Amino acid sequence: MVSRRVVLTQLSIADYRDKFIELLSERLPGLEVQVGEQYFEQSTKTSSYVRRQRYVDLVKNQYRFARKVVWQGLSWRRIAMADVVVGELNPRILSTWVMLLLRRLLGKRTLLWGHAWPRAGAQARSDCIRGLMRALSSGLILYTESQKSELLLRYPNRLTGCFVAPNALYRSEEMVPCRGRVAPTDFIYVGRLVASKKVDILLHAFRLFVAVHPESQLHIVGTGDQYAMLQGVVRDHSIPGVTFHGHIAELNDLRAIYDTCVASVSPGYVGLSVTQSFSLGVPMIISRNEPHSPEIECVVDGVNASFFETDAPASLCGEMESWYGRAGQHDDRAAAIAADCKNRYSVERMVAGFVEAVNA
Repeated sequence: MVSRRVVLTQLSIADYRDKFIELLSERLPGLEVQVGEQYFEQSTKTSSYVRRQRYVDLVKNQYRFARKVVWQGLSWRRIAMADVVVGELNPRILSTWVMLLLRRLLGKRTLLWGHAWPRAGAQARSDCIRGLMRALSSGLILYTESQKSELLLRYPNRLTGCFVAPNALYRSEEMVPCRGRVAPTDFIYVGRLVASKKVDILLHAFRLFVAVHPESQLHIVGTGDQYAMLQGVVRDHSIPGVTFHGHIAELNDLRAIYDTCVASVSPGYVGLSVTQSFSLGVPMIISRNEPHSPEIECVVDGVNASFFETDAPASLCGEMESWYGRAGQHDDRAAAIAADCKNRYSVERMVAGFVEAVNA
């Protein structure tokens, strides 16, 4: 049996997608990937693992208008010849519009992968543009069941063209918390160090917290354009116990830090870091009023997470105190959080949804 020729186009594929790409290439032997080097946010770069794969072609991303839009230098012959093409559901990628129109004229399937709605939500004025892109596609691969339900409620005729590939980081066998240790004392933030993530709010909250709990540490994992500014906040306010680790990709290195933590914190909008935290059995403290990514659907207030009042360090400090007071219950809670996340957000489930969409 001849493998179907499937082309996946992406602006970049960061290292957190390595396990997904590895398993996807095993399940789709005819996979080809066309990928650029950097995303709109320049801190998101294609990983060395992806670059080394024989089925990957690096293409040039040409950004314009202060990186608001991009044209991707795709191999158009391969795009035209492929049985199925999967592009990004992002209207700011101008080449995707051409790809959709070209393959529509050729009568070939083109799927779009991404978030159903703009960051501002389903009611955003810009959704009319995204809606046109959705309509030109043969089908959609979404990140969450809740987004699929919302889309089908509004557009019932998309029933046969909507698939879910849950946004995952790890294989199921890796989603196991460490057990049998002393009660944790620390907190962790993992993500980009950019203004929308509001890491400065966390630093000011930790300054209040560590004044009462000097044994606690705060771990900041990630890079971004606010790195130096945030270090300056720590220095100027003499906040003890804060460590900037930079970017960490290796799971065992991350696990060693998470293993010391009472909870992780999302001081800005929630992204993929919430499933990372839950994968390792660590609850998350989340800013209440933010334009959260769809992964927020996995949050159960009071069970695997809690919310603090947005932009309020004192409120965040109060939630840190609350979870710290329950640290003795860590092992049982961690096991339950990780098990629930494994059932819904493993790389295996993500790849299964992707393959289902391609083979439909």
